[in-house]
Amino acid sequence: MPSRLGFQALRVLAIEDCTFMKDYAFHLENLGRLHQLRYLGLRETPISKLPKEIGELRFLQTIDLWECKNVEALPQSIILLRQLKCLRAGGAACKPISVPDGMGNLTSMEELWLRYVDKCPNFVQELGKLTELRNLNICIELPESWMCKTFVESLGNLQKIQVLSLHALNAKLSWEGYAHDLVTLGEFPELLRLERCGSDNDIPVVMGGNAFHKLRSCNMTAPLRFLPGAMPSLERLEFTVHVQPLKEANFDFDFGSLENLPCLREAVILTLTAAALLFTEIMLMSMNEQVS
Repeated sequence: MPSRLGFQALRVLAIEDCTFMKDYAFHLENLGRLHQLRYLGLRETPISKLPKEIGELRFLQTIDLWECKNVEALPQSIILLRQLKCLRAGGAACKPISVPDGMGNLTSMEELWLRYVDKCPNFVQELGKLTELRNLNICIELPESWMCKTFVESLGNLQKIQVLSLHALNAKLSWEGYAHDLVTLGEFPELLRLERCGSDNDIPVVMGGNAFHKLRSCNMTAPLRFLPGAMPSLERLEFTVHVQPLKEANFDFDFGSLENLPCLREAVILTLTAAALLFTEIMLMSMNEQVS
């Protein structure tokens, strides 16, 4: 950034997927002078942090730091961005990222991607204040039982969620707790896609009633059994069956319950055995087809 900026009316700044020569520093010290900025795109760049002056950009609506592998923390001043609607930070190969206390102040947030959040116990409470969220993609460490419970309680406040991707690290959840959590998620009135909602348990959850009324796509790391009325709008399903634990529990998993999903078009089932990973893909072209 030049020290004397002539871009006072700049709305969009996208410096994305860039590499920089070794002798050229990547400076953002003057970013706070772009007072009209709405969009800041820095994904897949070598930056290590945002300047604290980021909090001066009161009209900023989007910050994209996705796959910025060197960013380990968001500045405290980010909680001043009351018009921020979209925040993406972290990524599959990124370092753990910490977020400041007070993230619940960002009440205009509609899309939040954080993978993964580390050592931020207050965040699980603050999350419940972001009631405008439509898209939540989060990987979070939940080493204590109270954090797991609070996290689920916070999710219960996000009634406008349409796309939900969850992954909890070190989560101390019993199977009974996991089943109760699915009941909470099943009551979301606008949820369209649910991804990677997992547990370490292997016994299927029975889904019934009008749970997940609008859900179109579901990707789970545990198997599900479907009673009539469950997920009535589901079109794509993916889950994993752990064969050995089911055998040890004398539990016969019934794939026939898929017939209770009237709109299902595609089911991808990963079958884990002690010897190998078996992959079965079942294409359902209509609700009247027999699943084999």
